[in-house]
Amino acid sequence: NKGLTKLLVLAKREKVKEELRRNQEQLTCRIWRRMLSRPSQDGSLPRVSDIVNEFGSPNDGLDGVWPKSIDVHVHLHHMFQSTESKQDSAQKQQGAISKRFKDPDGFAGLPETWYCVNIIKDKNDSRPGGLIPLSAMLDLVKCK
Repeated sequence: NKGLTKLLVLAKREKVKEELRRNQEQLTCRIWRRMLSRPSQDGSLPRVSDIVNEFGSPNDGLDGVWPKSIDVHVHLHHMFQSTESKQDSAQKQQGAISKRFKDPDGFAGLPETWYCVNIIKDKNDSRPGGLIPLSAMLDLVKCK
């Protein structure tokens, strides 16, 4: 029956989309918890590559495991791109991009606290557009 087959395909597609959405929400939550709960082990600012390596599996794996490193990199990029940008001219000159995030659940302390994520790019990395460079550092501070 063609109608039933089409209905089953649509249902499977919706199930896959819903699972991906849930996985993306969980990844966002895990990344935030990581950024809010602990700084880099050596006291330096964490880099995008630290987050990508911690949460992603190797890109060359054919095992179907999600997320791959590239998935985490793209997801992190979209997390920063989908937030309000606060940037002054001094930050632009220093290669810093400030993003604001609200911690609704109080992972790092009080609920509803706003945090700014300053993405500090290497001065030698002047590529326009594209993903946030893996070498970029992430500076997380409370903001008003």
